[in-house]
Amino acid sequence: MNHFGIDIPKQFVPPVFIASFLRLKFQLRKYKIADLAALPESKDESFKMSMRILANTLQAAYQIRPELAVANGLMMMHLCLKEGLTKESVIGFTVFGVIFQGAILGNHTLGYEYSKLSFSLLERFENRVQHAEVKFVCGYFSTSWKQAAKETETIWHETFKDGLEIGDWFHTGCAAAGIVQSMFMRGVTFDEILEQIKYFEKILLSIGAHEQHGAMLSVKQALLNLRGDTIAIDAFENDNFDENAYVEKLKSYESEHFAYYYFVNKMTALYINKCY
Repeated sequence: MNHFGIDIPKQFVPPVFIASFLRLKFQLRKYKIADLAALPESKDESFKMSMRILANTLQAAYQIRPELAVANGLMMMHLCLKEGLTKESVIGFTVFGVIFQGAILGNHTLGYEYSKLSFSLLERFENRVQHAEVKFVCGYFSTSWKQAAKETETIWHETFKDGLEIGDWFHTGCAAAGIVQSMFMRGVTFDEILEQIKYFEKILLSIGAHEQHGAMLSVKQALLNLRGDTIAIDAFENDNFDENAYVEKLKSYESEHFAYYYFVNKMTALYINKCY
């Protein structure tokens, strides 16, 4: 990125991050969040390219070092306030406002305001490419705190549709896994959830979203366990599911939060079955 005059942080240094965060908060004091969507658009093609590259690095950074993704998102915010908005600016606002301030710092009202800002930016720039990414993240980290779970599922159904249309397989899979987990947690009938899983399974396997499919399988096996369709009340194992092999495979997942689904759902099933 030196070619564009931007130095991407390669490591997360807490004192540097805190100083940068406080400086940005000071800069933002004169804006209402909704007003940020009306910032002038940058006409600098070199800057637009740099923002495009930064936006593309954030997803990878989040999977490897989430704190580094937040640091880079904060840097994108600084640059936008100085140079103007680009189509990809929405990623910086989403990471900084929705993930960091809303979810990590726990200011859910602020995170929700940033999610509405992110949707406004998608609309302003007619940005189809990042529809699925932004909608999934906003549903996962902000709207789920401020709206009924069913409303978040509606956003994720849009994510699923948008992701398939634009070829964003990663967030297509994330949306499917999130939907069925949410349905389970809010008490949708087992038959309805299993029917939804059946629909999603074929698509996720066809697009190679194997880790998201694995997360969804943990919901399926929890349901079968609670219906008495596994070998024991403390097991997810049945004729079509080798639990030991499944758990072993979780160790190789690149995105560990997809492995986490299993442990949450196994714990839930054990608790309901009074296997304390």
